[in-house]
Amino acid sequence: LSAAKDMLLLLFLGICVQWLFSLMGIALFMGQFYHCTDDVPGRAECVETFVTGAEVLTPRAWVDMPSNFNDVGNGMVTLVGVAGLTIADVLFASMAVVGKDQQPQPNSSPWAVLYFILYILLYYFIILNIVL
Repeated sequence: LSAAKDMLLLLFLGICVQWLFSLMGIALFMGQFYHCTDDVPGRAECVETFVTGAEVLTPRAWVDMPSNFNDVGNGMVTLVGVAGLTIADVLFASMAVVGKDQQPQPNSSPWAVLYFILYILLYYFIILNIVL
């Protein structure tokens, strides 16, 4: 009974950490994982159509990544994926953030990796405490 109580407490702590980091992700990255399907500077230029390398006329679109921090729910689901170490797409997208309505540029925000390192360390510390 005591062990179950401790596990529930740690589970609650884990959910709180997940929620807190989701809110931090919203503050840092909300609306900044969008990109245009063509290489243009920003959202304002992402209109009309363009010709692809295969000579196909394609409409430009301002699209978001499936994993994002646009709301708390999406942020928590994204962090579950990060904790499961499917981090590559989210990490590269966060490091390419330039600003809202701006086309991402690779490695323009290298500081973003610190957010994910801190999250993974805290999350796995809590998980190890549940298991051990």
